[in-house]
Amino acid sequence: MASQSAHEAGGGRRQAHTREQVLHGIRRWHALYGEPPTTADWNPSIARWRAQEWRVARYRAGDPETGAPWPSLNACKRAFGGSFAAAVRAAGLVPHGPGPRAAPGPVRSSGTLTGTIPGNVALDAEVDALRTRIARLEAQLADSRQRARRMSD
Repeated sequence: MASQSAHEAGGGRRQAHTREQVLHGIRRWHALYGEPPTTADWNPSIARWRAQEWRVARYRAGDPETGAPWPSLNACKRAFGGSFAAAVRAAGLVPHGPGPRAAPGPVRSSGTLTGTIPGNVALDAEVDALRTRIARLEAQLADSRQRARRMSD
């Protein structure tokens, strides 16, 4: 028996998000995280390629208050003529420029300062570990550049 596609899993085709659902998702994301989603936020493959596993966890968790799934990058692009930026603009927001973004800082939820996703201690620990790794890699890069300058003099 041939394997089912992701759309057909469960015995029937999954209905794609409508334009309205995509716009609601983008605005909800903005309300929760203080910025519109990026392509890496709604496409786990891009997030993994950028070594941003925290984005994958946040996307897979869905809306932290309702558990509703986020639209996929492809659903957004499909509903807006192939452009994720057009979807973000249609939601009344300014899309991010190209390139990876840094891990988010703390988020305000119910007036208190919390981690990246309220109550997600494991994700907070992963984000902290990634920030430490990034700092170490940046220091190594600075050392390498300094050595290269000395060698070229």
